Amino acid sequence: MFLSYAKEDVGRVKQIYADLKAAGHQPWMDTYDLKPGQDWKAALQLAISKCDAALICLSNNSVSKTGYVQVELREFFEQRKRRPEGSIFVIPARLEPCTVPASMADLHYADLFEAGGWDRVVASLSEVRQGSRFLLSKEKRAAIFRFSQK
Repeated sequence: MFLSYAKEDVGRVKQIYADLKAAGHQPWMDTYDLKPGQDWKAALQLAISKCDAALICLSNNSVSKTGYVQVELREFFEQRKRRPEGSIFVIPARLEPCTVPASMADLHYADLFEAGGWDRVVASLSEVRQGSRFLLSKEKRAAIFRFSQK
């Protein structure tokens, strides 16, 4: 899972990263997963293309900011188009009361500053995991079927 956020929110997102790791998830966050000397744009593109979900951490900083956070959002929505209809991929999570961008108007979001907000994110991630296992299992069955057709 890819964590997208404004740099000004790095402290709060580091805690989310730690909580996800503790819960058995494999989050990707530039602070921890980019290595010195690595082409960061290429690494971000690769991480976005391989992730099974994107947790978009929304705050007054991120929704009003121009820059690479907006590039990431556009790429996530492109990736979302390639996913099965109705599947969860982009998960908006508000870190504080803020306006949700119009590009996410059709997505339900979680408020991490409200009671139960984190539980809602975890429930979405569980559904993502189940969907990923189902798709992987389906791909394996198809590969076995193709293999046995010789």
